[in-house]
Amino acid sequence: MYRLLFVFIALLFCNAALVQADEVDDYVRLQMQKRSIPALQLAVVHKGKIIKSQNYGVSNIELNAPVTDDTMFEIASNTKQFTAGAIMLLAQDGKLNLDDSITKYLSGLPPTYNAITVRYLLNHTSGVKDYIEEFELNRRLDYTNQELIERIGANELNFPPGENARYSTTGYLLLGLIIEQITGKPYGEFLRERIFEPLGMNRTRAINLAEIIPNRASGYKFENGILRNGRYVAQTLRASADIGLMTTALDTAKWDAALNTNKIFTRVSLDAMFTPARLKNGSIAYNDWNANFGLGWFIDDYFGHRNINHGGTFITGFHAEISRYVDEKLTVIILTNRVQSYPYTIGMSIAGMFNPALRIPHQLEPQPDVNLQRSQKLKQFLSSVASGAIDSAQMTEGFRARFSYDALDYTTSKSEIPAIMKDLKSFSFVACKNVETRKVERIGTQIKNLCSYKIVTRQKTHFFTFYLTAQDKIADIWIYSHPE
Repeated sequence: MYRLLFVFIALLFCNAALVQADEVDDYVRLQMQKRSIPALQLAVVHKGKIIKSQNYGVSNIELNAPVTDDTMFEIASNTKQFTAGAIMLLAQDGKLNLDDSITKYLSGLPPTYNAITVRYLLNHTSGVKDYIEEFELNRRLDYTNQELIERIGANELNFPPGENARYSTTGYLLLGLIIEQITGKPYGEFLRERIFEPLGMNRTRAINLAEIIPNRASGYKFENGILRNGRYVAQTLRASADIGLMTTALDTAKWDAALNTNKIFTRVSLDAMFTPARLKNGSIAYNDWNANFGLGWFIDDYFGHRNINHGGTFITGFHAEISRYVDEKLTVIILTNRVQSYPYTIGMSIAGMFNPALRIPHQLEPQPDVNLQRSQKLKQFLSSVASGAIDSAQMTEGFRARFSYDALDYTTSKSEIPAIMKDLKSFSFVACKNVETRKVERIGTQIKNLCSYKIVTRQKTHFFTFYLTAQDKIADIWIYSHPE
């Protein structure tokens, strides 16, 4: 009798797991179809154990090669977390200090770069211009390390080091040069010896265009309504410390597990990587994507839940994402072979399937709007942005100070507000969440409510979440689109 009862209960749990797995698989395949993603690798980790791992699609369209556990994807800017890890290992070894000037290790930079420390490169407060967005290195050419230093140093800084924050992929390219200068080894070799091999990450390595690498995925872009091969980038920049690694979802899960232990990093190093950086004036270094800069990571609150994450996409045809929901001990890893496939919304949706508390706005059942006046004011604010006459009275001081910088003059989701509002079909309330007890902060202001709205245009469906103070001042806006 008891044995039968035990078997019955076990079957119930198995069936529940299968239903959940089917839900995830169906959702992923639907999103791949809507977003024209040829291949996707998924790993979901809970309390250090993989609870879902799946491969979808083809890694090479021309050869119709299916994705397997061994298929290796380029991870673009997700490389930065490994570069930060390598720097922390050198600090643990006593080979450098995070507060050393970078000119201690790199010669040929102008005097204005003397004030840049290793830490400032790590947390994007250096002021170094981004070579992808702000100046151009010829990606079809190879460079020596010294040539890179000279071309980077020819650019003025965006701001005095440590006094502001702005994402700079160039900073991580320079960190890779520092690693090579100190160790006397290629960047990828140092990572292999100190991180990949100790963790058993046998399917992770630096990109090499000349070598035959079994199970290498091909990259694609979606252009003029069809998939095309990703763009060519020469070896120097393709394999640099800002974007130069390739891996698998299962290997990334090993990396994630190591970040919960002291196997590679000391507690001091881990705390440094996962603590929001601060500017010289003591304020938090806020990034361009609604989160704070750590060292190689973005530190976010994600609707009141602590989230440590990073994404990476590049013109070679890849987009990757890792999101670590710290309190829930849940990690979602997604690798794709289509540039700008935006896997972070896919990953957030999957997290919400495994833990309802993490559901993203498009997964929520719309609630009755009990504060129509507030909703109308928020809509009017967006209209003021679209008209060019921003209603700054509705904004907090911190958001007002940043808005012209990161919203309209730089490539972020907020730059899309004018076009979205000019093409508006409907603006509807989804839900509000009180986060006072979670002590959510945005740009120096305590947040009371997170209020989400569905905005439909002729082109897309968008979801806006407003970070509101107790006085309903707007402290930030998070925007994403999701194919329905």
